[in-house]
Amino acid sequence: MADTLGLHISPDGITAVRLDAVAVTSAEIVPLGVDGPAVASAVAQDEGGGVVVGEAALRATGPIVTDPLERAGAGQVGALGAVINHVVGRAAMAAGTRPRRLAVVVPDDWTAPQRDRVVEAGAAAGIPDTVAVPEMAARAQAGDAGELVAMAT
Repeated sequence: MADTLGLHISPDGITAVRLDAVAVTSAEIVPLGVDGPAVASAVAQDEGGGVVVGEAALRATGPIVTDPLERAGAGQVGALGAVINHVVGRAAMAAGTRPRRLAVVVPDDWTAPQRDRVVEAGAAAGIPDTVAVPEMAARAQAGDAGELVAMAT
């Protein structure tokens, strides 16, 4: 059972894979976008007051956050929490079970307090077992699991 969710957020989009805790080679891409595995790195409030992520956020009429990970590093974790909630929901819908762990790829030069904010956002989204993984470490691990895992890095 794939119980760890790997999440990568970049200006190019948000991607995610579910990984088995025992065998990293059993990775499943989490479908986030309408036309592919990625969704736009955007968070906004819709007309009804709800939070939307991806293409729906790009169509919103109010302010749009396009850098949720950067904001989390600066201490504003709300947009990252919205992204995590969205991705966890999609992962649960696709697999029929909610992931128990979350690994969020972060820049290599992030400080401990910045990484702690990512952990805080994951816990607030209901995944207390959240880790911030430096990008170089994520890329090194992806080599063992092939292209599926590499998509999340």
